[in-house]
Amino acid sequence: MKTISLTIPLTQYGNSMLGANLEIGIPPQKVTLLISTQSPITWLFDNTIDLGGLGGKKDKYGHRSSSTFKTMGASYEWTNGRATAKGVIGADIFTAHDTRERTLSGYHITSAVRSIGFHSFGLITSVKDWDQFMVGDGMLGLATGQVPMSIYKATKVEPNFVSNVAGNTASTVMTLWIDIRGSAQMSPISGQLTFGSVDPEHCRTNSTRWVDRTDDALWQFRLHSVRVPSLKQKLELTQSATSNKFIQGHFALKASSNRGYVYGPNVTVQALAKLVGAEYDWKEHSYSITCEKRNRGPVIEFELDGGQFITVGPQHYVIQVSLGA
Repeated sequence: MKTISLTIPLTQYGNSMLGANLEIGIPPQKVTLLISTQSPITWLFDNTIDLGGLGGKKDKYGHRSSSTFKTMGASYEWTNGRATAKGVIGADIFTAHDTRERTLSGYHITSAVRSIGFHSFGLITSVKDWDQFMVGDGMLGLATGQVPMSIYKATKVEPNFVSNVAGNTASTVMTLWIDIRGSAQMSPISGQLTFGSVDPEHCRTNSTRWVDRTDDALWQFRLHSVRVPSLKQKLELTQSATSNKFIQGHFALKASSNRGYVYGPNVTVQALAKLVGAEYDWKEHSYSITCEKRNRGPVIEFELDGGQFITVGPQHYVIQVSLGA
């Protein structure tokens, strides 16, 4: 029987990364996978990988220790131009400690372990010239596009994680709730993913508003304007060489789960930074603002289709990216 909803608890790393707490295989092995709404790809480090000072030994998931792991007869390869990761395509049983469960026969609170079922992923067994710090044990792709063949060297397209979970719930709705802690250190459970319904615990369902996505694969929406109401400022949206957000005759706003920054055309970002009192940091190639302005800055509004607004207060755009800063 399909359940109405399924929740997965999240751990927050600083203010810019979220990890999904899952168990994989039999016997279950606990892992934390960084979530990414910009990629449909799920991948894990095998327990043979040691990143040293860039993330330590990744010893949470060992495919040889799982009786349910199976290879999919294809290789996996990823590169960012310098670092290279290689491995195989595997599949195993994913489970979550679902703390809230609603079935078709009613609603009740539970702490039961819920099986998500078999899901395929890239299993990284070797790395070369690894050049970025990596917390967590891998990546959980939450984009809804097809897994690209250039990444999965397979003969067929495997379903992405969102589609896989949607097949076991009564609705295709996904809710991401984040509890902002305001600290650069890893915090305890500080958010949750809900599949199959609007999050009944943290979202007011009677005030939920819907807008169409402009991309079948990404969580991307048509952007009409950016403004700072308290200062009576409406910022210019200008297509520039630094922006790829001008798509099919309109600007787009892309929601990203693993970015702690606001990105956009130079003209818009420069004007926005000036209004909120941010200064450019040449070393970090981004704008910085003192944490004391976390509760004193102006509200920013992003206008989407139908006159709907995403409102971002200073407690959300002033984030602590390092200890003591």
